[in-house]
Amino acid sequence: MATSRVWISAACLALLVFPFLLSPALAEEEDEAAAAAEAEPSFVLTLDHSNFSDAVAKHPFIVVEFYAPW
Repeated sequence: MATSRVWISAACLALLVFPFLLSPALAEEEDEAAAAAEAEPSFVLTLDHSNFSDAVAKHPFIVVEFYAPW
């Protein structure tokens, strides 16, 4: 009976500790993915009233997405 409790306690401890050991590896993968995304060139322009006319005049074909922030 005592060995059964030891095994159950060890299994519960392993289940509680394992996710914390795994989380740094997952965070590192996310950092690598974010760095790779930053390295890629972006073709997205952030337009506002000050640069809209210039951007439309500069590019012969442009797709503009309008949205309301609310």
